[in-house]
Amino acid sequence: ARVGPADLVVNVDGPYGLPTEFERYDEILFVGGGIGVTPLHSSFRALYALAKHNPAAMPCARVRLVWCARTPEIFELFAPTFHDAARDDLDGKFGVSLYCDMAPKDEFAESDALPFEHGRPDLAAHIAALAPRGMRALVFVCSVPPVAKLCSELTMKHGVDFHSETFFFWCSRYDSASHPPGTDFYGRPSKAVWFHIPHSGLYLSMKPKGP
Repeated sequence: ARVGPADLVVNVDGPYGLPTEFERYDEILFVGGGIGVTPLHSSFRALYALAKHNPAAMPCARVRLVWCARTPEIFELFAPTFHDAARDDLDGKFGVSLYCDMAPKDEFAESDALPFEHGRPDLAAHIAALAPRGMRALVFVCSVPPVAKLCSELTMKHGVDFHSETFFFWCSRYDSASHPPGTDFYGRPSKAVWFHIPHSGLYLSMKPKGP
């Protein structure tokens, strides 16, 4: 039988954790790897909108987003944000640098609208440039563990603040290693399917109506 929206009970739990206090910083560098850019894009977009529509409330003098992905097609997911920042960087306050590290250079044509570089970003140079700001600068990373570790070491070297996030979309029904089918997020017997909504601190469960 088909299950429609009227047959499901949806619960949302959270949020948990503390938000990043961007108002503490004069300069922010977002470093994303692959789909890990998702929470960074949200923050970048929100700060851009704030600076554009209410500049007096904008806490940061400079915000940069550095994103490295395997293939350039993924850049189109957030094209509106990148187009906006390219057309109007608000007097140099906002910048986006895109990198593609897996696709052969001749396989994809460079886009004038969304230019990207082949290879990987020079994170050492990006973070060293923040040193004069000290702890008034933040490096916010959501990428694979080796990149997060490198950024952590570089921020410690240059006296810059550091924050990292892990982005994933987890579903208990398919995570059979730690949560077999028929269990909830805590491993208890359940008909519900549990999801972790990344970066939000929220947990969502869906189950059929009835006992």
